[in-house]
Amino acid sequence: MNHDEVIPKHIQEQFERRLEQWKEDDQLFVSTEAEKHVMRKVLTQSSVTLVGNSGTGKSFLSKHIALILKKHGYTVIPSNKPEDIGKWFKHGRKTLFVFDDVCGRYTLNEQIYTDWKQNLDFIASLLTDQCCKIISTCRLEVYNDERFRHLSIFKMCNIDLSSREYKLSAAEQNALAEMYFTDNTDEVKELSEKYDFFPLLCSLYYKQKLRRNVSISSFFSNPFDFFKDQLVQMYNESDTGKIQYCSLVICVMFNNTLTEENWSIKDEKIEKILNDFLAECELSKDTPIKSLKKSLKALEGTYVVNEDSTYKIIHHKLFDFLAKYFGEKMLQLFLYHANTDFIAERFIWKMTDSMSTEIEFVIQIPDKYIGKYIERLLRDWKNGYVYSVCHNRNMKSTLFEETFITHLNQRDYSEQQELVRTKDIHSKDIALSGSCYFGTVHLVKWLISRNSDINYCREDGWFPLLWASQEGHVDVVTDLIQHSADVNKCSTDGISPLQIACYNNRIEVVHVLLQCDNVDIDHCDKNGCSSIYQASQEGHFSVVEELLQHLADISKCNNNDASPLYIASQNGHVNVLTELLQHEADINKCSTDGISPLQIACNNNMVEVVHVLLQCDDVDIDHCNKNGCSSLCIASQNGHVNVVTELLKHVADVNKCDNNGVSPLLKASQNGHVNVVTELLQHVADVNKCDNNGVSPLLKASQNGHVNVVTELLQHEADINKCSTVGISPLQIACYNNMVEVVHVLLQCDNVEIDLCDDDECSSRYIASQNGHVNVVKELLQHSSDVNKCDNNGVSPLFKASQNGHVNVVTELLKHAADINKCRTDGISPLHIACYNNMVEVVHVLLQRDNFEIDLCDDDGCSSLYIASQNGHVNVVTELLQHSADVNKSSQEGHIDVVKDLIHHSADVNKCSNNDASPLYIASENGHVEVVKELLQHSADVNKCYNNGVSPLYIASQTGHVNVVKELLQHSADVNKCNNNDASPLSIASQNGHVNVVKELLQHSADVNKCNNNDVSPLYIASQEGHVNVVIELLQHSADVNKCNNDGASPLYIASQEGYVDVVKELLQNSADVNKCRNDGASPLYIASQKGYVDVVKELLQHSA
Repeated sequence: MNHDEVIPKHIQEQFERRLEQWKEDDQLFVSTEAEKHVMRKVLTQSSVTLVGNSGTGKSFLSKHIALILKKHGYTVIPSNKPEDIGKWFKHGRKTLFVFDDVCGRYTLNEQIYTDWKQNLDFIASLLTDQCCKIISTCRLEVYNDERFRHLSIFKMCNIDLSSREYKLSAAEQNALAEMYFTDNTDEVKELSEKYDFFPLLCSLYYKQKLRRNVSISSFFSNPFDFFKDQLVQMYNESDTGKIQYCSLVICVMFNNTLTEENWSIKDEKIEKILNDFLAECELSKDTPIKSLKKSLKALEGTYVVNEDSTYKIIHHKLFDFLAKYFGEKMLQLFLYHANTDFIAERFIWKMTDSMSTEIEFVIQIPDKYIGKYIERLLRDWKNGYVYSVCHNRNMKSTLFEETFITHLNQRDYSEQQELVRTKDIHSKDIALSGSCYFGTVHLVKWLISRNSDINYCREDGWFPLLWASQEGHVDVVTDLIQHSADVNKCSTDGISPLQIACYNNRIEVVHVLLQCDNVDIDHCDKNGCSSIYQASQEGHFSVVEELLQHLADISKCNNNDASPLYIASQNGHVNVLTELLQHEADINKCSTDGISPLQIACNNNMVEVVHVLLQCDDVDIDHCNKNGCSSLCIASQNGHVNVVTELLKHVADVNKCDNNGVSPLLKASQNGHVNVVTELLQHVADVNKCDNNGVSPLLKASQNGHVNVVTELLQHEADINKCSTVGISPLQIACYNNMVEVVHVLLQCDNVEIDLCDDDECSSRYIASQNGHVNVVKELLQHSSDVNKCDNNGVSPLFKASQNGHVNVVTELLKHAADINKCRTDGISPLHIACYNNMVEVVHVLLQRDNFEIDLCDDDGCSSLYIASQNGHVNVVTELLQHSADVNKSSQEGHIDVVKDLIHHSADVNKCSNNDASPLYIASENGHVEVVKELLQHSADVNKCYNNGVSPLYIASQTGHVNVVKELLQHSADVNKCNNNDASPLSIASQNGHVNVVKELLQHSADVNKCNNNDVSPLYIASQEGHVNVVIELLQHSADVNKCNNDGASPLYIASQEGYVDVVKELLQNSADVNKCRNDGASPLYIASQKGYVDVVKELLQHSA
């Protein structure tokens, strides 16, 4: 596939290298039920997210799926950033983007999260193109982060590989063990249940090549103890081992992304890092960078991978372990040098109960180093990593938060003020926003006390109170309000703190906000959604209660005119609905589409909601939307039988139709909802009520093959012969759609009109035969319908079946005495049409009948053999000739195999058509040189003329078929044989500018000066048409340059008249008489001057005109 239009070649090569590595790894893939499920989802969904604990095989599975899709024509793009999707996707090109750890490896990464949020709407729009797909992996800890739920594209379809449903079964674990440990399978099976990251352990054991040195049981009993021992051995082995050890430390220190830039000793900061770690590993600071790089190369496949010149630890689980191992051994260096995210995510001072269950491989900070740790955080804050500091895991500990503030207070006031104002380098948030988001109330108080901008907004309009309200941090909200935070301030989307709190069911925050005198309780966002609308939508009953107690406007609708009652009905929130009705919500208030709360509840099968709404006296049960659909119509269409029952109990109009005249019964019948149909019929629905096109419920059910519905309708006296406005009956439409069971049921009815025809006089059998539905045809024939009944054009069922090549239908009709010779109104028989369409099998079947007329001709006198030969259907021709078709009733259309077959069966090669065209003439006219040769070899008359005296040579010369001309001349064609106007082959070839034909004719002694009845010579006609190459050829063969026509016009005169200066030059160079005048005295110069041909005039004057 050519990707050049979108993806540059060097980038594409990077992708291909990654994919080649995936292919190599994929050789060890073991198929699982999870794989099959993921494959099904990827094919049907735009975005699939694989979730699970580290080491459960998420990445391996995503890559395996990607390789399969590549075989299905997808461009697979290993991606790191959301921008890659917009950058590399082209509409209409099947593309799969593969994201590993889509929003952070250990915890949710704020920068990556922000990037996704900013690109979310654009990416969502791209995903509407079915060619664009995403498969991503995400650690369970990251997936469960509350913020992650805002990334809706990753919630479309998620599959948790750690869950009971998709984790490896015992059989799958056994298969995995057999793949990696052929000799020790039983031993591994016993250990497989110990870890949920069993797939990772298999891979690590295999890649470490441990089989000879380390027993499986010792490795699987405590894999990370094994790696500790390995690292100790590596360090103690030699300087080479220390260098490898140091290179791993550096890779970890750069947070598992070690690029070429990280080796740059021109950067003082990087040089300091490298020197410090070399010293810590007891290596000389003069150790060459090359040695460190070389050592990483040696560790590829066992500890590290190299992806596009970036080194990473081979798996995140192993990285987690190494991070803890090296971080604790070199604590001070990591505190000073490590990546900011590494500092925020992986270090813990005092473990709280909430932390212990969610953190693995953390680096414990001893009390004596807590000051250094906080100093590092303050340095990060100062450098613009504000969010990283605010979301630090340790901030969940009140003790840490207080200790952190103590250190803050020890800074100069000016430095404190600088920190308060510092914006995050990515989100542009200040610390107050981040603290409000995470609910670090003590830090919030400190920031407020230092005059932080309490209403600070970033670019998208989010501000501290909005963050705190969203996350439900009621103490923070209270503090902000007490310090005059603007309670009605909104984001750029028009979202207020009250709205976001209502949407997220933050009842305590809602309560606090509603205590504010100036809070705008009915404020709406840009979509017109108020707080009570948001709460009703999400079913937050307590929030709705609180809002109603504060007199929220219950009738406030969104931009689509949907009310809170409407959205609660739509989503099935019965308690909210009941509360709204008790506060006199308008039960019949409709959206812009005219859909009422009752209708949307019926559409979504919210039975309890429907029940509650129908208890209200003022509900309009028969209200119709803009399409004229009533509630009963909607419920019937969707097959919601319990809703239908509820509506009918309350006397809904059972026959109320939509704008197209479609009744509830017709809708239910159309969609095959037999229980609904039964319910409607029991409530006296009109079984024969048709829509505006005359379509009845029975016709629709028959059309769609709903046999149970058909049976039910017939039991309630549905009119079996009721036709649509175009005359189509239920039986006909069932035949058309090959609904055999429906046809069978209909034919059991005594009153069915089996030969009923539509407006085109097409019967059921005709329709079934036309479409090749042989089982339907058999069913009809068993009920003795008229086998020869024709449409308005005289087309019989046998004709239609023959035309479309339905040989089984043809056979069946013939068994029931179908008239094989019954012709269409233009005289075309079933055999004719089968020959025309090259239906060889049908022709063969028809020719087995005793009563067929093989030489029957249509109204134009064409036989079956003529039609087949005309279209070059050689197998049909052979079949006809084997059954003694008249060989001379055929066509010669240049199909050489047909011609040979006809000649083989003694066809008359000189037999002419009705207008005296011989086979050789026709072949010559059409340039069929192979046919010409075949005919001439079998003594075709080379000079036999058409009725206007045109010979084969003449017609070939006229049409420029030079190879045919050569063939005819080699077989003694008369080169000067003229037509009835005395025009020769040379004359017509000259007229049409066929210079190669002219050459061929002249080489065979064509009369170069032979004139037609008007005394026009070949040279004259070539000059008149401006064919300069022909003129040159004729003059070279002694054409009379001054030969005039009956009017005395010479070739030079006519060329001057037409303005062909090149022809004029050629004639003058060959001694044309420049002053030779026409009979009326007009000279070449006169006519060229009159016509305004300046170049011709100049040429003539230069030759003494």
